[in-house]
Amino acid sequence: MDENPNLKRDNENEDSGSPKRIRLQEETTEESGSIEKFHDSDLVTIKEESLSAEENNESEGNLVGLREADVGIVEYVNEEEGFQGVLKQRYQDFVVNEQNKSGEVVRLSHLEPPENDIETPVSSTSPAIAPKDIGRLNDLLQSNNRSNSVNIMVSTDDKETRTRMHQEVRKFSSKLESSTTVVDGQKMITVTFATQEGRKRKKSGWPKNRPEYCKFALYKENKDINDAINIICKYLQMNTNLFAFAGSKDKRAITVQEVTAKKVTATRLSQLNKVLRGIKLGNFSYVKTPLSLGNLSGNHFVIILRNVTGEDDAVNKAMCSLRDIGFINYFGMQRFGNSLIATHEIGRAILLRNWQEVIELILKPRDEADERDKWRVHWMETKDANSTLELLPSNKRHSAEKELLLGILKYPGKPISALSYIPRTTRMMYVHSYQSKIWNAMATKRIQEYGLKPMIGDLAIKANDTDGDSGKNVTVLSESNFSKFSFEDVVLPQPGYNIQYPTHSIGQLYKSMMEEDGVSLQSLRHEVKEYSLPGAYRKVIVKPLKVKWSIIKYNDSLLPLSQSDLDIIEGKASPQSIPDGKLKALKMEFTLPPSSYATMAVREVTKMDTSASFQSSITKY
Repeated sequence: MDENPNLKRDNENEDSGSPKRIRLQEETTEESGSIEKFHDSDLVTIKEESLSAEENNESEGNLVGLREADVGIVEYVNEEEGFQGVLKQRYQDFVVNEQNKSGEVVRLSHLEPPENDIETPVSSTSPAIAPKDIGRLNDLLQSNNRSNSVNIMVSTDDKETRTRMHQEVRKFSSKLESSTTVVDGQKMITVTFATQEGRKRKKSGWPKNRPEYCKFALYKENKDINDAINIICKYLQMNTNLFAFAGSKDKRAITVQEVTAKKVTATRLSQLNKVLRGIKLGNFSYVKTPLSLGNLSGNHFVIILRNVTGEDDAVNKAMCSLRDIGFINYFGMQRFGNSLIATHEIGRAILLRNWQEVIELILKPRDEADERDKWRVHWMETKDANSTLELLPSNKRHSAEKELLLGILKYPGKPISALSYIPRTTRMMYVHSYQSKIWNAMATKRIQEYGLKPMIGDLAIKANDTDGDSGKNVTVLSESNFSKFSFEDVVLPQPGYNIQYPTHSIGQLYKSMMEEDGVSLQSLRHEVKEYSLPGAYRKVIVKPLKVKWSIIKYNDSLLPLSQSDLDIIEGKASPQSIPDGKLKALKMEFTLPPSSYATMAVREVTKMDTSASFQSSITKY
């Protein structure tokens, strides 16, 4: 569809302190989708700590923490008035169901394993290897040093116990083997990397005609995907490397997504439903290949905005605009964290090769007045990783900070090596966050400079182009092809060393803005290969699919206003609107492509800052 010539900017409020908005005088209907390369950290979530008591007591005029304008989120695509509402007042107010590669929405509809699924029942006795020793085995695997070993104390001189321990080591990882040794007169189970001969001796007992991977729907409440898998592996006494998923989901939410596990039966997995809290596993099947990051086609959202202040007519107009026009495809605040030390600042330091600064930014105090931050203050004062580890609070036991401190102990004076202790997904999150901040700023500048219409010099990819993520069919708009593209086809690059840039003024602006940070386009080709950024393309505008909405009246802020998959399984009734309810909520439902942020769709509707600091200031319990 050709671009509508009547799209134009509304500059009436340019001199005011409020963000400019964009007027679309006629609506467009062409569908679009994101074509950005998927990164494993695309959906890093706002931490639960964002609703701390300190933040809840802040006044709107004295908020701390990162705000939208700090990361380039400024513009809107329509001039609707907007209204106020509370996002994620309860984690049940944000429900996400993954949409798999086939376009099917992933649902948890049953918890039973397939019929004739053969599995020896899990022993009712407690595991022979303690959780702390499982952690040591994980550290051994991550070190990848074949000269290392782990000695596990045997609590009793009981051959049956030792046999169970050897069995659990074999189940934990095929890369490890164990033997009984005597150290200072005490029997130990010594675990080492398996030799080639040892690996050949191992037998899995897996049926030959059964595919190697069990795929299941993972339902989780108010948990990060990595935490959920860590909990599952703790019960199964297995290595987390045997599990794979297509993408991260929000932590403060109810989410359902596909996961694959290598050579774990559905029966064994289903038995965990008896003991796990806030996690359910179901819809089991066996498949030949594991999932990998990016193996999804989108996410379906059901979002409840509570304490809505807008009139019904204003709410309906805003939702119609979202359905018919869409929203600016900004990277949401989840991408950058919610503290004053944002993840993109750490990414910038990585690209500048300032390794010691990277370490200091990760460990630097966020709030010295906060009792929970005393371990950070201790680090700054002592630079003693060992004693700092002893002060870490329980919620940091699986954190990047803990892994970094362990790396500092392992590699004193070698910051690059110490950083390698942090999981690769987290380290890449930092540099991708810097890319995202630049993209957000460029999207804002592009719209401020040229409005919502294609311009000569723009880059464009047709919305239905299946090769769009590779950038093979990127077109530079010129007088000869200009009429073939609409603004929904326009893309902007995430900066990289192997990417095209717009040929108009925005292309040069990429270079000058990064140079202000000390980052050159050449520095994006990093000597540490995993930090190299080839670049990607991302649609400027995204239009949600399957958009629905309703206005709900209610009285009790503690009652759920949406129905989860587990609610349906358990036969719980769907929440109903109360005609004379004193409070009003907006229930929004829509589907987005991978890497597009639902919070940015909410922002377009409400014209409200989605940062954690602002949201906590308006939350009413």
